Amino acid sequence: MVTLEMGGAPREIRFDFDAVEAAEAAIGQPFRGLILQQRGLTIDQIVRILWAVWSRQDKTLTLGKVRAWVKQFATAGGTLLQAETAILDAAIESELVLPKADAITEDADRPPMGSPRDGSPS
Repeated sequence: MVTLEMGGAPREIRFDFDAVEAAEAAIGQPFRGLILQQRGLTIDQIVRILWAVWSRQDKTLTLGKVRAWVKQFATAGGTLLQAETAILDAAIESELVLPKADAITEDADRPPMGSPRDGSPS
């Protein structure tokens, strides 16, 4: 379970299908592509992703409130990198957006689809 202490409480970041869909709508691009890019998330992307996840549980939560929490978090000793890492860790933990690292290793040993495991012709 991935949590961040924001807004005076520990808040869980969990991605299921609906949370990923909400995050994509909030950031206006595919979530998987954003996670796989080789550069950091913007403050706006961090805020919108967290809002998309947490607003599903609290319908009164606003982008402005989450933005204030992120700002307070980043100016009170936390870092934007910590928030970004929590988002990435939760995405990996979900196994919906990206496979876990051990699954990637297992896939490397898997023969191509349609190939017999023993290498003999079918």
